Amino acid sequence: MQPLNQILQNAFPPEVVSNELNCLLHFKEEVASGFNWEAAQFSMPASLVMEDTAIVQYITTGQHPKLVLQYCISGQHYCNKPRCKGQLCNNETADCDTIEKNKSRLSVFQFELSATYFEFLSGAGINTIFAEASEGDFMKVLPLCAKTKLALEQVIHNNHENGLQRIFLKSRLGDLILYINDLYQEERAPIAACKFLTNTDDRDKILLAKEILTERLDSPITIKELSRKVAMNECYLKRGFKAVYGKTIYDYFQQERIGKARQLLYENGLSVSEVANQLGFSSISHFSTAFKKHTGMKPCELLLR
Repeated sequence: MQPLNQILQNAFPPEVVSNELNCLLHFKEEVASGFNWEAAQFSMPASLVMEDTAIVQYITTGQHPKLVLQYCISGQHYCNKPRCKGQLCNNETADCDTIEKNKSRLSVFQFELSATYFEFLSGAGINTIFAEASEGDFMKVLPLCAKTKLALEQVIHNNHENGLQRIFLKSRLGDLILYINDLYQEERAPIAACKFLTNTDDRDKILLAKEILTERLDSPITIKELSRKVAMNECYLKRGFKAVYGKTIYDYFQQERIGKARQLLYENGLSVSEVANQLGFSSISHFSTAFKKHTGMKPCELLLR
C-alpha cells in the first residue's frame, strides 16, 4: 500500500498514519494497459479531523511518463459482508464489518495513467493544469468538490462487469480529470472569483462556520457536519472560507486549537496530557506533532520557558 501513503501523510502526521489508522479494506485493479487504480478504507479515531484532498502528479522518472491522481475522503463506508459485495455499504447495521464504536471512516483512491491517456490535454495554448506536463514533473494539492466525491463513489460502487466495467471506469476517469482541471482554475482565480460571497446570506454562513469551529476546539467537526450546520454546499463552504480567511477550514481550526493549547499550557499551567485530552486530541503524540507544526516547538519545550 506504499503508493497510498503519500496522500495519507499529506492529511496526517506520519505517526498518525502508522499508529492510528486501521486498514479495513484494500484492493487494486488493472483496467487496461497503462491504466490501473486502487482504493483502501481505514478507520480512525473520531477526534481526528481532516480536509478532503486531491493530489495530481505528473512523473517522468523511468521509461514511461505517467499521471497519478490521488484522493483522500472522509465519511465513506465499505463492508466485507456478502450482501455488500465488498463495496459501499448501503445498509449499515450492527453486524457490518465497518462498524466500530467511536471510529470515523477514511477512504483513499489512486489512479495511475500512462501518458497516452492524457497527452492530448497538454497541447500548445491550453491553459490547464495538464499543460504543465510539458515542463516536466509537477505536483498539485487541491480541495475536493461534491462532483468528485460522487464520481469516486460510482467508481467503487457500480453494477457493470467485464467490457462495460472498463468503459464505465474510463468514463468516470474522464470526469475526474475534468473536475481536477476545474478545481485548479478555481485555485488560481482571485478571491473575487467567489461571486457567491457577494450575497450577504452566504457571507454570514462563512462567518457562522468560523464561530462553530471556534466554539468546538475541544470537539472536532467534519466538513460535512459543518456544511450541514451552516446550510451551505461543502465545495462553496471550503472555497468561501479560504477566500475570507486565507486558510483552509482544517488549517484555521488547527491554528485556533493550538492557540488555545498555548494558553492552557503557558497561562493556565495545565500539563501536556491534560491539554491534549481537553482539546480532543486522540493521543499526546498527535497533539505534540500538531503543536510543533504550528509553533516550531514541542509542548514540553514551552513549559520549560
